Amino acid sequence: MFEKILNKIRQIYKTEEFIPLHAPVFFGNEKKYLNECIYTTFVSYVGKFVELFEKNICDYTGAKYAVATVNGTTALQIALQLAGVDAENEVITQPLTFVATVNAIKHANSNPIFIDVDIDTAGLSPEKLTAFLKNKTKQVDNKCININTNKQIKACVPVHTFGFPCRIDDIVEICNKHNIIVIEDAAESLGSFYKEKHTGTFGAAGILSFNGNKTLTTGGGGMILTDSEEFAKKAKHLTTTGKIPHKWEFNHDVVAYNGCLPEKTS
Repeated sequence: MFEKILNKIRQIYKTEEFIPLHAPVFFGNEKKYLNECIYTTFVSYVGKFVELFEKNICDYTGAKYAVATVNGTTALQIALQLAGVDAENEVITQPLTFVATVNAIKHANSNPIFIDVDIDTAGLSPEKLTAFLKNKTKQVDNKCININTNKQIKACVPVHTFGFPCRIDDIVEICNKHNIIVIEDAAESLGSFYKEKHTGTFGAAGILSFNGNKTLTTGGGGMILTDSEEFAKKAKHLTTTGKIPHKWEFNHDVVAYNGCLPEKTS
């Protein structure tokens, strides 16, 4: 089957050479803005271009806050950690996704629980999710407990596969009933709307990716979307080494990450 699909693609493109999933196109002011950034020497840390990028993403998606990160995996890991995910609990996600989704869950010291997808959306199935929660979990002190592992299921990460929105409103409703936090993996779905609302803005948080094969690229890059000011502030703090603002002193109040988006790539 794979060979048939590959041959069909090669027939369409009329080539035996490498065919990329997506080739970035730069035809605007990219070089002009890059030169401006280099001229300021403010190339590595958060500056005006990163802040403008965050604002523009908020304006487009409708999210109240956006925090730029070095990549989408980091964005998801930080969002999960801020949701309280750690080694003592588990995270529901789907098997049909890129490995970065599960890597982020593991980086947050948690383990994934795989729930099947709907064939028409390629996203997490609300029906399968409901069946799993009904048959394999119980509620204890407002916590969703996995009967098999006795661990709390803390979060759910549905994926908008290839930009196709999953039935995210149903998923959020189901998870709310079971005290599970929804963090959307909208890495591939910038520009995708579901019921007139942008993907990544339904749950407690959502993440975007700006890798070279995405709708919009910064080379690498990612973004955390949220309507919570507290969540956004903590995300910014964790991705900028946990440094307490000061003109010259370097004091850090948390073990954090150098996970911000470099100015030269925004």
